[in-house]
Amino acid sequence: MPTLVLMRHGEAGFAAGDRARPLTLRGREEAASQARAIARVVGGIDVAVVSEAARTQQTLAALRSAGLAVARVWEEASLYSRGGEGLLDTLRGLDRCGIEGAVREADDVEAGFEADAVLVVGHEPTMSTLAGLLASREKDPPEARNRARFRALRGPGAARADSFRHGFSTAMAVVGHVESWSSLAPGRMQIVDVLRA
Repeated sequence: MPTLVLMRHGEAGFAAGDRARPLTLRGREEAASQARAIARVVGGIDVAVVSEAARTQQTLAALRSAGLAVARVWEEASLYSRGGEGLLDTLRGLDRCGIEGAVREADDVEAGFEADAVLVVGHEPTMSTLAGLLASREKDPPEARNRARFRALRGPGAARADSFRHGFSTAMAVVGHVESWSSLAPGRMQIVDVLRA
């Protein structure tokens, strides 16, 4: 069963442009802490999806430096500006177009490579919106502060989902199981854990 990890970047500082904002020392420490937590819950990552923003790139670098094994990296420029629904469409493509079409880092992607564990390092409110959408049976993406939709959640992941209804704190990650990438839809992710730095 594929595993999806949705993570907000670590704490970022200031820069002339928003995309250039670097991680702070605290942000690098948060990422290092999360590397250990993600490795404990998931193991290694087959594909990491990051935006072109400096803070997501640096979060991924800090995760890797702290020991999280990441086989391949997919830099997705639209992750910076796409909402939860847009990112959901992108993730569905992992099955549809095959990993060879998506992964930019490696030219040596072997035939039959499957992305069993995918990490998305992104931004708010996209990360919490997508996590709420996948954990909820609602068709519309939940607003980060809309308690009613989160009250409707049932099952073992409901309490965990309630913990991010106000958004993701820096370096927060939600781990869930999905049936397949192409079948991603509202209510189709079973939340396994919520990891806070």
